[in-house]
Amino acid sequence: MIGFTVSVIVNYILSMQFVFEGRDDLSKTREFILFVILSIIGLGLNELLLYLSVDQVYAKSEWLTGLISERIMEMIAKIIATAVVTIYNFVTRKAFLERHA
Repeated sequence: MIGFTVSVIVNYILSMQFVFEGRDDLSKTREFILFVILSIIGLGLNELLLYLSVDQVYAKSEWLTGLISERIMEMIAKIIATAVVTIYNFVTRKAFLERHA
């Protein structure tokens, strides 16, 4: 929880300084709250993808369990979840936090 909190704060500061242009119609407080909400949704999406990949798909597939170990499946699931959540984070922040010309 501490790691997530620190990473959201640092990510907000760096994202708004180097990646996105903030909207004029949002105060910095509202902008940060929206950033936190989007980050929490991203965390939930990450956990959901890991659960579905390992506990649902892998655990219930004899073919997969015979092909690769659970540890390898966990690593593959983490790579996939990271890619999906990275795209989610960029797209949602671009849509909701950045100024549109």
